[in-house]
Amino acid sequence: FALRGASWTFVNERLAEISGLTVGELLEGRLWEFVHPEDRLQLEVDRSLWTAPATPGPNLDSFVGGYYRLVRPDGEERWIHLRMAVVEGDPDGGWVGTVEDTTNEVTARQHTTLLATVVAATTDLVAIMKPDGGVRFLNPAGRELMGLAGPDTARQLHGTTLFGTAGWRRLCEVALPVATARGSWSGDAEVLDAGGGHHPVSLVIVAHKDAVGRVDRLSLLARDTSSQKAVERRLAEAASHDQLTGLPNRSNFHDALTAALATASHSDSPVAVLFCDLDRFKAVNDSLGHAAGDQLLRIVATRLTGLLRSGDMAARVGGDEFLVLAGNIEGQAEAMMVGERIREALDTPVLLDATEEGVHLSFSIGVAVSQPDDDPKRLIARADEAMYRAKELGKNRVQLHEPGMRRGMPATLVVEQSLRRAIERDQLRLHYQPMIDLRTGMIIGAEALVRWNHPEHGLLPPRSFIDLAEETGLIRPLGRWVLAEAIRQAGTWADDRTLPGGLVMSINLSTQQLVDGDLAERTGAMVKAMSLPAGSVFVELTERAIAADEDMAKRELMAFRDHGIGVALDDFGTGWSSLSQLRRFPVDALKLDAAFVGGLGQSPADDAIVSTIQGLADALGLRTIAEGVEVARQAEELLELGCTTAQGFLYSRPLPAESFAALVRQGPVPLTSSGPAAPHRDVDGAGNVTQHPRAGGGHAVNH
Repeated sequence: FALRGASWTFVNERLAEISGLTVGELLEGRLWEFVHPEDRLQLEVDRSLWTAPATPGPNLDSFVGGYYRLVRPDGEERWIHLRMAVVEGDPDGGWVGTVEDTTNEVTARQHTTLLATVVAATTDLVAIMKPDGGVRFLNPAGRELMGLAGPDTARQLHGTTLFGTAGWRRLCEVALPVATARGSWSGDAEVLDAGGGHHPVSLVIVAHKDAVGRVDRLSLLARDTSSQKAVERRLAEAASHDQLTGLPNRSNFHDALTAALATASHSDSPVAVLFCDLDRFKAVNDSLGHAAGDQLLRIVATRLTGLLRSGDMAARVGGDEFLVLAGNIEGQAEAMMVGERIREALDTPVLLDATEEGVHLSFSIGVAVSQPDDDPKRLIARADEAMYRAKELGKNRVQLHEPGMRRGMPATLVVEQSLRRAIERDQLRLHYQPMIDLRTGMIIGAEALVRWNHPEHGLLPPRSFIDLAEETGLIRPLGRWVLAEAIRQAGTWADDRTLPGGLVMSINLSTQQLVDGDLAERTGAMVKAMSLPAGSVFVELTERAIAADEDMAKRELMAFRDHGIGVALDDFGTGWSSLSQLRRFPVDALKLDAAFVGGLGQSPADDAIVSTIQGLADALGLRTIAEGVEVARQAEELLELGCTTAQGFLYSRPLPAESFAALVRQGPVPLTSSGPAAPHRDVDGAGNVTQHPRAGGGHAVNH
């Protein structure tokens, strides 16, 4: 194009093609209107130089102009390079100029600049290498990952420096042939740092070829995956291990047992599975809290793993259940020896932060030795059945699975389902143990004690099923039935004119019932429905039940009192915080534990304990009830110490409702006996009072 002053005198078709304007529009000087708004200021500055060029002439150095963005009428944006020079000898100050479309050049330059910025700023390793492994470039992130000082060190590197000799050889054998054939390869590798450390990376290799198709350089992009791998390891650990104890979990144990059985099938050495269940663990959770229970499980897990043979495995598979895999054993005798070592691990008390005294626990252990056709599920089930048998035989023992034991469904599950059906099918019964006024011999009330009338095994005592009910949550529907049936029976006795008025009904409650939050209200409604007077129903709670949630327990106990229902603290003196509970909670009566009553008159320590408790109760205005009275000496000592109410085999075993009523109608019971085995009165189902020697043994279980 050509200008004379501000007037355009010539343009060619190429300029019209670049700008998108017609030749006529260009001759009108409209090109400047289409310069990008952000570049117009620079254009005006440059145009100010066109009126007075320093050295007019055709030399390249005499050209003026610059790079500008041009926005065509169709909206397309292009970069142009405009250059102008003065026409030598033209008196009118003419100019000639060129406009070059540099869109592709500028864009490429911008992309190159942007790419360089990205490569410099990225946290990934970026390298350019020769096909022989020599490093031509390494970005700052790569130098930092490798612990290198500056950019000059990159040219001293080689593929063996980055990946190690073995690592570079594997890349040459596997990755580079694929990159050459397909253009790129991606996979996992390891980058070495200057200190010899290994960094896992996700690696991409791109092969660049020259004009004749030969690879002349390689681009590498490596992302450090150390954190990702660590997360993957933690996830794998979490998927296969118990988070509390760090022991393998059930899935991990199952895999190990599967492998052990496969090995055993090719040898003469069987494997054994030991099902280990902690006895009385729930008592620790309830009395000391779940944090103490967690600490105890961790300590038990440490003891357990510390005594296993090399190659054996211990796993935690439930709240207080552990499985042990003992491989390559000689037979049942060796498996039982392993079980005994595990059982002895808890002979030493466990010291917890929540108590200064050691906690005594034990293991009930079931042992099953593999047979040729065993699979993991069947072998574990047999060990579970043997463990349940160990609990039935008194706990804290090792029991070998025997052919006569139930196969298939685990024994614990069989009993649980049977107990569930017992609740649904009205197989539960209440027996009532009389409470005696030691001054008169009169029966003043009863404690309701549950029995299971099993269709096959007959009448079962609570020790056969209460622990299982607690563990499975069945204690709540069972407890609701006991509460309703006992209050109904109390109403029946209150309406019976042949019985003295004022008989008290005492009913045991569990921790799980207490947490419902509306137990006192529901109990009060039942008492009201039976038209029972205030003070005729007592609920018994252990210190453990109250300690589980003291704020909730206090609210519920206050609510019981508001409904005219008395509260007795059961097994008093055997818990963790008796005195503080008496101070904080609304309690009406204390039940002296049979463990203290048994030694009265023979053990000065028991005498002192009962005397102290009785004195405390008197000072607080509380009533005391002694449990487990079996001989006259105990009754005499109790009365002398000021305790006026007792229950126990000296007077009667727990009786069905009809038998209890018949015994009450007989009047006062004998309070003392002249011999060590005085007759004991009992009542049969028809209400007939009989005399027979009193049976020895412990007191009734209070459930």
